[in-house]
Amino acid sequence: MAIDDDPPPLRSPRFRIDWGNWFWTVAGDQSRVYSSAAVGYVPLTDTGYVAFLADGKVPTKIASEAELWEVLVRQGVAVPASDPNAQAALKDRDYVALPRAAAIMFRRHENMIRELVRTVRTNAALNTAADAAGLPSTANSQDLTMAQFIAAVKQLL
Repeated sequence: MAIDDDPPPLRSPRFRIDWGNWFWTVAGDQSRVYSSAAVGYVPLTDTGYVAFLADGKVPTKIASEAELWEVLVRQGVAVPASDPNAQAALKDRDYVALPRAAAIMFRRHENMIRELVRTVRTNAALNTAADAAGLPSTANSQDLTMAQFIAAVKQLL
């Protein structure tokens, strides 16, 4: 390189996030990192984390676990099975994937079944059980609201 030549521009290495093998610093906690490969927190001395740093990579900072779960779920990466908030993020994703028409149809179907059970329970000619034993307990329930239906579907996912 001649004296008059400009030096090459400084470039910082850029890495694509390998979602299944990445590390995050969550909510400013510098004592540990979350590992998507381990599906949990690991100490700063973890061999995978040490190798990650040796490659020149740095953990991604993220504001909260809830935000981390949302990001990982969106990328199709496993989240802790024992964490109810992580599991709620999975159910939210699965419910959003349910087409709106299907949700409306399922809710209507559930409410029609409720109406049939109410009819059988209250009609003496149809209800052959002397005390209505054996009929579903939903027979005296009101129809589901959309919010109740969404909560029920998420429980089934």
